[in-house]
Amino acid sequence: MTLRPKASIHTVFFIFAAAVSSLAAQEPTPVGRGSYASQPPKGKVMDAKRGDLVQEVEQRKLYLVNDDDRPIPSNKWYQNLLFQQYGTGLWAMPHKVDATKEGLEIFLPNSFSGDGTRAIAEYPLILGGKNTDGSAFAPTDSRANTWSDWMVTFRMPQGEDRAMDVTLAEGMPFVWAEFRGVNPTIAFGGQNGKGTRGKNGATYFDLESKDQKLPATGDALGIKYEGRHYAVFAPDGTTFNGDETGLQVNFAGKTTWLVIACLPEAKAIAEFHKHAFAIPRNTKLTYEYNRQRGELVTHWNVSTDPLKGTNKQVLQGWLPHHWRGETAKFALQPAAFQTIRGPQKFAVGESFAFAYPFHGLLPNWPAPGKNFDTARAHALLEEFYVGDKNQFARDTYAGGKDLQRFA
Repeated sequence: MTLRPKASIHTVFFIFAAAVSSLAAQEPTPVGRGSYASQPPKGKVMDAKRGDLVQEVEQRKLYLVNDDDRPIPSNKWYQNLLFQQYGTGLWAMPHKVDATKEGLEIFLPNSFSGDGTRAIAEYPLILGGKNTDGSAFAPTDSRANTWSDWMVTFRMPQGEDRAMDVTLAEGMPFVWAEFRGVNPTIAFGGQNGKGTRGKNGATYFDLESKDQKLPATGDALGIKYEGRHYAVFAPDGTTFNGDETGLQVNFAGKTTWLVIACLPEAKAIAEFHKHAFAIPRNTKLTYEYNRQRGELVTHWNVSTDPLKGTNKQVLQGWLPHHWRGETAKFALQPAAFQTIRGPQKFAVGESFAFAYPFHGLLPNWPAPGKNFDTARAHALLEEFYVGDKNQFARDTYAGGKDLQRFA
C-alpha cells in the first residue's frame, strides 16, 4: 500500500460497495464491480491506548528531507526512516544499520538465536564525526531523501551546514556516507551497541590483508573487530589515525565521503575494493512472462555514479530464493555471507536477470488419495484458521503474513 502526504497522510481502504455506501459521510468511488471509500472511515480501527488508529496515521509526522507530496511507502524495509526520529532496524543484508543521535551503527551479524528465527546484531562499527569546532557530530534526526525499488538514501543533519548523507541498497554489502562540514570518526560498539565496548580491541589490515599499523594513508583500510571483518574505502590520500579503540579520518582534499564494507573474510578486501566506489543512485525491477515457454524473467537494473575512477559495476548480493532452483543469467562470485535466510552470494554488474519456470496455478486440487485423514484436516483448519484469534492482522506487515498463511 502507498500513502501520500499533504498536510497529513491520506490512506485508502478498499471495501465492498455495499459496505461503503452504509458509512456516514462517505462517497463510494466505483472501480469495476466494486468501489473504495473516498476517505478513511473514522472510528473503525480503535485501540484502547492509542485511540483512533486511522487518525493517528493521518496525523503522523514524517521525517523527510523534502516533503514534496510524493507517495510514501508504508511496508518497506526502510520505513522506520519515515516515521521515527532515528530510523533503526534497517536490514540491508547482510548488515543492519541503525541511525542514532551519535551517528550510524553498522552491524554485521555472524550468529543466530537458538531457535534460528533471528540474526543477533552486536559489536557494531559506529560511524560518527567531529565538527570543525572540535565538538562531536550530533545529528538531530534521520530523514529519508530518495528511494527506489531496493535502495534508499537518507540524511542525518546537525543544522544547515553539517550533515551525513547515507546510501543503502538491499544485498549490497556497503554503506556509502557523504559528509558536509563533518570529519568522520569510527568507534567500536559492544554487545548492546554504542554504549558498551567489546572485550577485544580492533586490529587493522591492508589491501593484501596484511597487518597495518596506524597512522596509514591511502584509499583503503581493513578492520577486524570481535570476529568480524570490515573495510573503509576513501578518497586517495586519506589518512587514518587512531588505535584499537577508534579511528579519526582526515581527508586530503575537498572530496569527503567514505564507503564502509562488510567483508566475509579479510582476503575479500581486494575484490570489494574494485566495486566499492560505484554508488547506486537508482534501482529498478521489471519482469516479463513468456506463456509459450512457461517462463518468468525478472530484470534488475542499477544506475550508479563512480565516486572515483570509472567503474560503475556493483557487487550485488542474492539470497537462496533468488539463485536456488532457477536459471541465473550471470556468474556468482565465491565470496558469501551466512544470513538468517541462508548463504548470500554475489554477482558483479549493473544489470541482472533470473529466469524461473512458471506454468500457472491450479485453482483447486483434488482430494488426496491414500492415508488422507479428513477428520484431522478439518480439526487443523478449525484450530488454526477459525475464530476471533485467527483473523487478519490490521497492519500491512503482519496482515501480509496472515494472507500467506490463509492461502
